[in-house]
Amino acid sequence: MHQQERASKHPADDAGISRPWYREKWVWLLIAIPASSVVFGIIMLTLAIRSDTALVSDDYYKEGLAINQTMARERVAETLGLQGSMTLDDSTGQLSIVLDSTISSSAEGQRLGHIPTPPALVLEVAHPTKADQDAFIQLYPSQRGSGSYGSYESVVSAEVLQKLSGRRYFSLTDSANTWRIRAEGNLAQEDTVAIGQASE
Repeated sequence: MHQQERASKHPADDAGISRPWYREKWVWLLIAIPASSVVFGIIMLTLAIRSDTALVSDDYYKEGLAINQTMARERVAETLGLQGSMTLDDSTGQLSIVLDSTISSSAEGQRLGHIPTPPALVLEVAHPTKADQDAFIQLYPSQRGSGSYGSYESVVSAEVLQKLSGRRYFSLTDSANTWRIRAEGNLAQEDTVAIGQASE
């Protein structure tokens, strides 16, 4: 009986010799902690090198200086009382913007006199995180609109139409870049997206 028990034991135990280090589970646990840190560090370094860094601008100083100019354009739009609405027809790709101005009925409007309707508008569509999903759309006057400041439209391509799906930031300027109004919304899902003072 005792001989069977002794035979079942490891020979190294009988001789009082400790097991090799690679047979100890605690050694592997201690090795796994720094090894996993190295593996995750390599993965993070690979992602940092290969991923797009579009969120960080190379010209951050110039863009900081341009903030004052941007704010000045928004103040001009506010003075003009510009507001409007955007609609998109998914089936035809027809993008329409109707602009209105509230200055005609105000004392400020009397002082400024008639504000000429711009010959074209530029709509910047910005994705919240992906720069390659941004788009610029040029819009021209339309005879079908009824806005007091003008109605504009453009037929967008399928590629641009795809970039309009999802939540986007919109920035609308005149062709001379003298004023700017903004909005945020999902043009592909909402019937109408208000832009300018109407969006606030």
